[in-house]
Amino acid sequence: MKFQIKLMLSMTVMMSLLFAVGASVLIYRTWKTSVDEALSAAVRENVMSVRMLSLTTINQQETDKTVAAAVTESGSNAAAVMKDSGIIYISDKYEDVDFMSCISESDKTVAGYRKSGDAVYIIVSTPVTGYGSGDRYYICTAADATYIWDETDSLMRAYAGIFALMAAAIGLMSWVLSTVLVRPISRLMRGVGEVSAGNFGYRTGIRTDDEMGALSEQFDEMAAQIEEYTERLKEAAESKERFTGALTHEIKTPMTSIIGYSELLLSGQLTDEESDDALRFIHSESKRMERLSKKLLMLFTVGNDGAEMKSADPGAVTESVAEHLRITLEDKRISLSCSTQHGSCMMDEDLIRTMLINLIDNSRKASAKHIYVTQTLTEERVCYSVRDDGRGIPEDSLKHITEAFYRVDKSRSRKQGGAGLGLALVGKIVELHNGTIDIESTVGQGTEITVVMKR
Repeated sequence: MKFQIKLMLSMTVMMSLLFAVGASVLIYRTWKTSVDEALSAAVRENVMSVRMLSLTTINQQETDKTVAAAVTESGSNAAAVMKDSGIIYISDKYEDVDFMSCISESDKTVAGYRKSGDAVYIIVSTPVTGYGSGDRYYICTAADATYIWDETDSLMRAYAGIFALMAAAIGLMSWVLSTVLVRPISRLMRGVGEVSAGNFGYRTGIRTDDEMGALSEQFDEMAAQIEEYTERLKEAAESKERFTGALTHEIKTPMTSIIGYSELLLSGQLTDEESDDALRFIHSESKRMERLSKKLLMLFTVGNDGAEMKSADPGAVTESVAEHLRITLEDKRISLSCSTQHGSCMMDEDLIRTMLINLIDNSRKASAKHIYVTQTLTEERVCYSVRDDGRGIPEDSLKHITEAFYRVDKSRSRKQGGAGLGLALVGKIVELHNGTIDIESTVGQGTEITVVMKR
């Protein structure tokens, strides 16, 4: 059974039960009030009838027949007169009423009601003791109360009809209300189905100030996190695929050349000059293979044992790297400027050197004429910046620039000895130092790479 039907039935049963109990209590209280009022009126009538009787005459009577005659002659409303031994007088109108069951041994007036056929009578009995004989007489009066029961039956019939209409109305309102209440649950169920089917972009969009709204908001947040995580997995899979393809290509290309030239050398069909050219090419490709293997080894092994953090002067490290590379860069007509601030911070000095070397080498490969290296210190952070005036990086390449084997200009990078591992290694080093890396570049104007680490 669906939750909506359960909710509707529960609400209908509960409201109908409350209505039934309330109406029953109201009808009973109405009936009880009417009966009590009729009993009070009957008692008053009985008292008046007893007073109207000539009690002195009754006290002086010697026979029951004369007592009965006295009752009829007094003009009272007595319905019956009884003695311990039985009925002395009874009105013709109440011959079928059981008065004997209404008398009591007590000296007090007794009131109650008795059914006789389709009629209901309120019977009041008052005891009177004969003065001369000492006999106990009971003066009984009867009042027709059938109208009370008739009115109650009418109320019950009206209640039955109203209850049927109320139950139908309550059922309809419960269905509408349950539909409104269950609608967010239905949207949540649809959301679960959509997410299970792989539609991680589905959002319930329920915004209410209640528990259902809070649950829906948490569901949407969960779906967003799953979508984000899935996207990261896709990007990681694509990156892995690109890495594998690039690695295969980087190894296959020089190996193919080495094998081809070595076969030519073994054939003995080359001239001395051609043999020298082949040997030089084999040597060049072998060196490129060596550089590639070193880069790969460093990329995959750096940080396996964690960075060895020691107190060092980042300014001195930056100046040392710049001084080491300045002569090589000047031979290629590239100027290198360096600005530093001295102090101390916790870092892995060897990894920071590798990071700076790769950043500067990346600027060299970008055909820069001027490279500016800046290192600054604050109370909490150390910042490294390498800026050049090279050809820049296209915007669509910025998000891939730190991926292994990714090259903006594949032909130039390969000619310049690059394998697309420099910035990937830089990213790994920055990650080990819990830092951040920011790349700003404009095509044709240059690139600035900024690394910020905790001091």
